[in-house]
Amino acid sequence: MKTNLSRSIVGVLFIALTASVSSGVPATKAKSPPPATSAVEPAAKDKTTKFPFHGKLSAVDVGAKTFTLEGKTPRVFHVIEQTKIMKNGQVATLPDAKAGEDVGGYTEKAADGTLTALSVRFGPKPEKEGAAPAPAEAATPAAEPATPKPKAKRGKKADTPAPAAATPAAGQ
Repeated sequence: MKTNLSRSIVGVLFIALTASVSSGVPATKAKSPPPATSAVEPAAKDKTTKFPFHGKLSAVDVGAKTFTLEGKTPRVFHVIEQTKIMKNGQVATLPDAKAGEDVGGYTEKAADGTLTALSVRFGPKPEKEGAAPAPAEAATPAAEPATPKPKAKRGKKADTPAPAAATPAAGQ
C-alpha cells in the first residue's frame, strides 16, 4: 500500500513537471523576434557545407597541394595539414596518389566555392573487417533460377488468388 502511494505521488509529480516544461517552450519561441534580414545575409555568405565525394583521379599538383577529379566539370580539391589521407588502408601523402585511381572522401565547400578535402582515400575501397568474402561457388550459375514470390497488394493477402478475368459467353 505504501509503495502504491509513493508511485502515485511520483507519477503525479512527473506529469506536473512535464506539463509545466512543455507549456513553457511554445511561449518562449513565440516571444523571440524574427531575425533581421540584413543580419542573415552575411551569416549565409560565411556558411560552409560538408559532404562526401568520389570519382576518378585525373591530376595531382603536389606544389599547389591540390588534386582534381574527372568529370563534366573537373573538381579541384585543396589539401590542408589537417587532411587525413589514406591509401590501401595505410596513412599516405599526396605524392602517393596516381592518376586514374579511385578517390573518395569528405570535403568542405566554402562560400567562395573552394573545396577543401577533410579526408581522402586513394585507391580501391578497403574490405570491411566483418564482411565475409564472396563464396567461390557463387560464380557458377545455379541449376534452376529462383522464382520470385508475388508481392501482395495493399489490403489483400498474398495467398488470395487474383480474380479471374471475365470471359464472354460462347453464344455471344
